[in-house]
Amino acid sequence: MDFHGGLKLPLNHELTIDKPLTLARPPKKVCVLLSQHSGSPAVAAVEPGARVRLFDVIGASIGAVSCDVHAPVSGVVESIGDFVHPYYKYCQGITIAADPPSEADQTLGFNEAERFSIEEICDAARKCSVIDTVSNNRPLHVKISGLKPEAVNYLIVSFVQNEPYIHNMETISHIYLDEIMSSISYLSAALMPAFVFLAVPYHMIKLITAIDNKLAQNRASYKNFKIVRVTDKYPQANELLLASSILKTRVTQSALANTHKCLILDASTMFHLYEALKFGKPQIECHLTVSGYGITKPANIKARIGAFISDIIEQCGGFCGNVNSVVVDGLMSGYSQFTLDAPLIKPNRSITVIPTERLSSSGEERCMRCKKCVDSCPMGLDPARLNFISRSGAHEKAEGAGIYSCIECGVCSYICPSRINITHSIILSKKMIMETNVRRRNNDESI
Repeated sequence: MDFHGGLKLPLNHELTIDKPLTLARPPKKVCVLLSQHSGSPAVAAVEPGARVRLFDVIGASIGAVSCDVHAPVSGVVESIGDFVHPYYKYCQGITIAADPPSEADQTLGFNEAERFSIEEICDAARKCSVIDTVSNNRPLHVKISGLKPEAVNYLIVSFVQNEPYIHNMETISHIYLDEIMSSISYLSAALMPAFVFLAVPYHMIKLITAIDNKLAQNRASYKNFKIVRVTDKYPQANELLLASSILKTRVTQSALANTHKCLILDASTMFHLYEALKFGKPQIECHLTVSGYGITKPANIKARIGAFISDIIEQCGGFCGNVNSVVVDGLMSGYSQFTLDAPLIKPNRSITVIPTERLSSSGEERCMRCKKCVDSCPMGLDPARLNFISRSGAHEKAEGAGIYSCIECGVCSYICPSRINITHSIILSKKMIMETNVRRRNNDESI
């Protein structure tokens, strides 16, 4: 199954694909950012000097779209203030001096139940602050709140990942396949969709075989489950493109839930949901592919949120050669770091270290009007026009050109022979439009 545009990228999985999942060393200090999800950041629920235990709520949710933040370690709160965020410049966070690891910290109960109502699933996701990475890190309980049995026709679980160097989704799926399939079964039993589609890219042959064997073992329980092989092209992982490919019709954001009655989650979200349902365990960990030709020992790492990027790189042997770029969450849609003092957050899936000799020239040239960006845009936009509007400063005109349909995948910048960073221009215009709207709203309220 395919979609318009996109790119077939080299995966570069050879560095880490056969390596086991390694636990990161227990951190001596963590910095837990209060913005771990889209929507309103949490607010600090502790004071400096307070002692916190593992899984305690240290950040309280506010607003309609928000979730709590839990302590990833036991220890003493050192400070509360602004710290570096891996996605944007600064964010409020809480630093905790961690106690030595203790067996008592890991004690959790086990829920014997094998069926859960959608209300129980939503409540577990809320209490454990599970986020949904496929919908831009939205709190899961917000996404599934209000759903009723038989209100969803299609439940799509995505195993898709097709950015260079990253395969943490495949790693998680191989290790925790039983837990993921159980979690899908619980959600399917609660919502009773007509079809459950398991979307797996063609290149994940071993995973397709493992899932197929799992389904064959108990056809009665998985009678409406179907493996759907999707293209290896980037950005197939986007929920709109994935739905469009599987349902074979163009799907918009507004029609996804209302018209098509389609719910899309990814495999990593299902794993964290399983831990929430069966153990009541908050989401305090992330699974990383630490790779690239600038890292000494590429590895698959399971780390606590709040651990610093510098600590993870140190555990992987440090840099190899002259390193120019450290990118979090993918070379196409991720974020280049200006400091290694940024802490990990829940959605993080990779740290990619690129040596200087593998970076191409960054010098831009004039647009040649070749329209390669138009042909490759998976959303059917005209990125060259959006770039022109942005650089001319007429940001509000970009709304009429469909700027909010842009998923910021980076395909246009990658394909551009003039090396124009079109995606950066689009992001800038979105920011300027938002700031203008905020100023207008504030002015109207003051009148």
